[in-house]
Amino acid sequence: MIYYVGYYKSNNIDDYKKSGSNAASFKMGYVIRLVKSLEEKITIVSWCPSDRYGITKKREIQVGENQKEVYLPTVKIKKMPMRITAKFRNRALYKYLIKNIKKDDTVIVYHAPSISNAIMKTKKKIGFNLILEVEEIYSVNPKILNAEKSRKIEEKIINAADSYIIVNDLIYDKYINNGKPYMVLYGVYDGCVLKENASNTNSNIQLLFSGSIDKVRGVGLAVEIAKHLNGNYQLNICGTGNSKDKEDLLQSIEKHNKAKQGCEIVYHGELSESQLKDLVLSCDIGLNLQDVSNPFEAVSFPSKITFYLQHGLSVVSTKMSSVINSKLAKSVRFVCGGPKEVASQIMDFEPIDKKYNVSIMKLLDEQAKQSLRNFIY
Repeated sequence: MIYYVGYYKSNNIDDYKKSGSNAASFKMGYVIRLVKSLEEKITIVSWCPSDRYGITKKREIQVGENQKEVYLPTVKIKKMPMRITAKFRNRALYKYLIKNIKKDDTVIVYHAPSISNAIMKTKKKIGFNLILEVEEIYSVNPKILNAEKSRKIEEKIINAADSYIIVNDLIYDKYINNGKPYMVLYGVYDGCVLKENASNTNSNIQLLFSGSIDKVRGVGLAVEIAKHLNGNYQLNICGTGNSKDKEDLLQSIEKHNKAKQGCEIVYHGELSESQLKDLVLSCDIGLNLQDVSNPFEAVSFPSKITFYLQHGLSVVSTKMSSVINSKLAKSVRFVCGGPKEVASQIMDFEPIDKKYNVSIMKLLDEQAKQSLRNFIY
C-alpha cells in the first residue's frame, strides 16, 4: 500500500480550509496521479484543519477504485493558540500512522517540520519505505522564527528518509548529498492544454502574473514594469495574499490605471481552478518575478513556471538560481535590472514556440513516472 501524507485540500470535502495558497494541493494532486498511473492504490492522509468550530472527527472518502482520502480529526476553538491545535493534529497523525502503516508500505511525506516528529517516531517503530518530498528548506526561509530548531528537525527527517522527491536541482547537493536516490519534480507536468487562439478578442499581448500576492514573489515589480510597457500590452494579475498586501496592490493598480501611463493592469482576484485555466489560456506571457536576493529562492521552485508552460505560455523570469540550473531553463527568458530595463527586455523578446514548451512538459511527465516507479518497486 502507498500512503501520502501532507497538507492536502481537495474538492471532495466542503468544510476543510480552502483559503491561502493551493500550491501544495496542486503538487500533491500531480503526485497522486503519478502513483495511480502505475496502477497502484493510494491513501492520502491530510492534516489540513477543518473550518468547523469544535472537534471535527476523522473523515474518509473513497475517490474511485484506487484513491482514498483520509482527513484527520481537527479542533478549532476561539482564541485557542495555533500550537495547541497543531499538537492535536500531530497526535492524530501519529495514532493513524501507528494503527495503519505496515513495514512493507511506502509512505510519501510532503515535507513540513511540524509533522516530522510524528513521521520519524512511526518510521523508527515500523520501518516503512519513506519517500520525503522536499518542496523547500524551511530553515532558510527568512520568515521562520526559529531557524536553528527547524534546521535540526530537517536534518533528522532528511536522514530518516529512504529516497527523495526534490523541487529543484540544487537542494540535493547542498542539503542532502547522502547517496540515497532522488528525483527532481519542479511542478505539475500533466494536463497540458494548448489553445492556438486566445479566448479573448483583445489584440494586445497579454501578460499574466499569478500566485501569491507579496513582496518576495514580485507583484510590486510587476506593477512597476507595467509603467514602462507600451499600450500593446495588458498585465493580468490573479492570486491571494494577506489583507494588507492585497489592499496595497489594489491601490497601486488604481493609481497606475488613472495615470494612463504604460499598459493597463487588470486584477482578477482569487480564481477557481476553471477560471484560472480560462485566464491563462487567454494570455501570451507568464511572469515569474521572485526576489533573487532572498536566500529562499535557491531552496524552492516557483510552481507558476510549470503552470505557465503547461498552457503554452512564454515565460519571463528573474534570474533565480533554481530556475537557471533546471531542465526548464531553455524554455524561460531571463530578465534583470530595474522595472524600465525589464520592460524593455520583455518588449524585445520573441515568444518561444508553444508546442515546444508543451513537448518539454510531456517528456518530463514520462520521466517522472519512470523515476517514481523505480522508488516504489
